[in-house]
Amino acid sequence: MKRLLGVILLTLLTLGLRAAVADSLTASEVRLIHDADSVQLRLQLHLPDRRSIGKKDLVLVYPRLVNGADSLDLPSVGVYGRIPWLFAVRSGIFLFQGTSDVALRSSKIGREGVCAYSRNVAYESWMEGAEVKLVSVRLTCCGDVADTRSYRILRRQEVTYPPYTVYHTRTATATGTSHVDFIVNRIELRRDYHDNWRELDQISRLIDSIQQLPNSHIDTIALHGYASPEGPWRRNVYLARNRVRALARYLADFHQLDPSIISLRSTPEDWAGLRRFVEQSSLPHRDEMLRVIGDTIAEPDPDRRLNILKQQYPDDYQVIWAQSLPYLRHTDYTIHYTLADSVPETVPGRTEAQLPQVEAQPITPAEQFPPLRPLFAVKTNLLLDAALWPNVEAEVPFGRNANWSVMAEWGSPWYVWHHNSRAYQILNVGLEVRRWLGRCYPCRPVLSGGFVGLYAAAGKYDLEWDSNGKQGEYFSAGISGGYSWPVRPCLNIEFSGSVGILFGPQRHYHGEFQDTHLIWKHFDGLIYGGPTQLKVSLVWLLPRKWFGLDRKGGVVWY
Repeated sequence: MKRLLGVILLTLLTLGLRAAVADSLTASEVRLIHDADSVQLRLQLHLPDRRSIGKKDLVLVYPRLVNGADSLDLPSVGVYGRIPWLFAVRSGIFLFQGTSDVALRSSKIGREGVCAYSRNVAYESWMEGAEVKLVSVRLTCCGDVADTRSYRILRRQEVTYPPYTVYHTRTATATGTSHVDFIVNRIELRRDYHDNWRELDQISRLIDSIQQLPNSHIDTIALHGYASPEGPWRRNVYLARNRVRALARYLADFHQLDPSIISLRSTPEDWAGLRRFVEQSSLPHRDEMLRVIGDTIAEPDPDRRLNILKQQYPDDYQVIWAQSLPYLRHTDYTIHYTLADSVPETVPGRTEAQLPQVEAQPITPAEQFPPLRPLFAVKTNLLLDAALWPNVEAEVPFGRNANWSVMAEWGSPWYVWHHNSRAYQILNVGLEVRRWLGRCYPCRPVLSGGFVGLYAAAGKYDLEWDSNGKQGEYFSAGISGGYSWPVRPCLNIEFSGSVGILFGPQRHYHGEFQDTHLIWKHFDGLIYGGPTQLKVSLVWLLPRKWFGLDRKGGVVWY
C-alpha cells in the first residue's frame, strides 16, 4: 500500500513539475519597430524546458499582435520531440510549419532555452498600440492538439520614435495561361522543346514589365498546373505536381526571384477543361459524352471514364484528342504586385510598445533542419559479424508515404584452414519485401518502426571439421517481422527475425590424401521448418543529397 501511494505521489509530482515547466514560456527585450511601410518585431524567446516535451510532442510557439478585434499571427518557432524531429529530417516535410518558420530539436535548445526572434510584416493602421501575445500550442506527432496556452504581455512602457516616411501603395493583379510543353512522361522543362520559348517569353515579358514599373514590388506569383486526362491517374498526379515545380524553378532562377513568393498548386487531370470543350462543341454524341464525363458516382475511376469515351465514341474522341487534350496541359498564373506612389509622405514621430528590459540571456541561434532524406539504407547483421560471417544488406523505400521497402542481402564466410581439413564456406543471397506499420504517417520516420515482410533466400555451403563435412545447396522462404529503432538522423538499430522453411540436397563426404580428394559417403535431403533468421542490425541511411538527387527546400514524394 505504501509503495502504491508513493507511485501516485511521484506521478502527481511529475505532472505538476511538467505543467510548471510548460508555463515557463516568456519573452524578453521585446521591440516593435515601425519602419516606413513595415513593422519589425524583435524579441528573445524563452522556450519551454526540454524536459516538458515528450518524444512524440511538437510545441509551436508564435507571437501574436493583438489590438481589439484585429490580430496577426507571426511565423512560429517549433520545438520538436525526437519522433517528429526524425520524421521531418528523414522526409524533408514539415507538416505543421511553413517555410518561413523556425524548427528546433528539443534536445538542442540549450539549458537557457533562449532563441533570438525577428520578423517583418507589412504595416497596417490597427497595429498602432498593438499588444504582443505569446501563444503556445502542443501537438502530438499526429497533429492532435494536446494543449493551448496564451501569454499576454501586460507590462508596457512608451518609447518615442523619430519621424518616418510612408509610401501610399495600391495592389494590382496580372493573370494568364501558359501552355508549356513537356516530353511525354518527363518533368524536365526544356526551352527548346516545341513552342516553349514562346510561352516562357510571354511570362517573362509580363514579369519584366512589372519589375520595370517605378516603385513596384512583386508580392506573390501563384502557379496552378494541370495535366490532361490521358494516361494513368497516379502518373498524372506526379506529372502535374512536378511540372509546375519545374516552371517555378525556371522563373525563380531566370528572374532572380525569392522562391518563397511563388505558391504552387496542381490538378492531376483537367476534367473541367474537357467538359467545357465538349459543351461548346458540335460533336454528334455531345450529350452522351457529357453524361459519361459528369457521372462520377457510377464510375469514380477517371481512367475508366476516359476509356469509355474512347471505346464507345471513337470518332468523337479523335476530335477531342487532336483539338482539346493537348491544350489541357497548361499552367495558370496570377501575379500580385504592389505599386507605391512616387511622392512619399512624412509622418510625425509616434510611440511604440516595448517590454521593460530584463537581464540578457545567451542567444541560441535559430536553426533550420538540414533535410537528410534517405535514398536507401545499408545495414549489417551484428550477430553474423560476431560469427565471422561478412554480410551486407541494402534497403530501398517506396510507395506512398514510404510505407513499403525492398531489401537485398548478401553474406559469404569463405574460410579454409588446418590443411584443408576444416571449412567454413557459405554463400547466401536473399530478397525481402516489407510493409512498414504505424498508427499514422508522421508517427513513423522513414524506415523505422515495426514491419512485417516476406522473404526468399538461396545459397550453397561447405562445412567440414577434421576431414568430415557436408556440402549442398539450399532454398528458404517465409515471413519476417521486427522493429527498427531510430537513434540518430541517419542511424537505426534493427531487431528482426523470420520463420519459414529451408530445404535442398545435401552430400556427406570424407576427405582423403590431405583433403585433396573428397570421398562421398552418402546423399540425403535437407528440410527444416521453424525459425530461420535472427538479426540485430546496424542500419545506415544514405541521404539523397549525397547522390545529387536532393534540392534545397524541396519535398520528397516516394
